[in-house]
Formats: sequence, C-alpha cells, structure tokens
Amino acid sequence: MALIEPYFDTTLTLSTVQLLKAFETWTFD
Repeated sequence: MALIEPYFDTTLTLSTVQLLKAFETWTFD
C-alpha cells in the first residue's frame, strides 16, 4: 500500500489541477 498512496495523491493532485484549469478556461473564455 505504501507505493499506491503516493501514486494516488499525485493522480488526485493532477486531476484537481486539470479541473481548475478547465474551469478557468470555461469561466474566463
């Protein structure tokens, strides 16, 4: 499990960043 948690955290962070960028593009486009 020790190897999975960092991977999950990284994936979750990247997904959040992508959502924020998409939201900004949709809002300010």
